[in-house]
Parts: sequence; C-alpha cells; structure tokens
Amino acid sequence: MRKYLGKGALVKAIQGRESGQVFIVLDADEEYAYIANGKTRTIEQPKKKNKKHLYLLLKSEDVNLDFTGLTNAHIIKYIKDYNKSRDYK
Repeated sequence: MRKYLGKGALVKAIQGRESGQVFIVLDADEEYAYIANGKTRTIEQPKKKNKKHLYLLLKSEDVNLDFTGLTNAHIIKYIKDYNKSRDYK
C-alpha cells in the first residue's frame, strides 16, 4: 500500500493531531509523506507525516489534479468535492 502513497495521492491521517482529516500528498520519500489540506496545512508549509500513519483513499493516478499551478484553493475544493461525493445522506 505504501508504494501508492506518492505525489498526488489522497490520504486520511489515522494517527496524531490531524487524525481523521483528509490530505493531498505533495511529495514523498521512502518513509515520509509531505501532506497538505489547504487550510491548516498549506502548500507553503506541508506536514511531514510518517507513511504508516496514513490511510490511502485514492491512488495518485486516480486523482485529477494539475500540480503545475496548484494552489491551496484547488486543494480545498478537491477535498470538499471528494467528501461531498462520499456523503450518502
């Protein structure tokens, strides 16, 4: 599963202060992922998070985000749309 936690993946934090929040992976190395949600964790200051504390929601190839002109507003909108699509009420 951790091999899919590359740039562009949609993840949910399962440990730590941000537990339960949804994030976009901006960058990743062998052990850590740098994540942002556009609000509390911005593109300018992403959170460095251990990959074993993240749950994969969408693989990077399933996320349709253009990273060339990515802004915090784009991330907020994408996460909001994802949450809305999962809301069955």
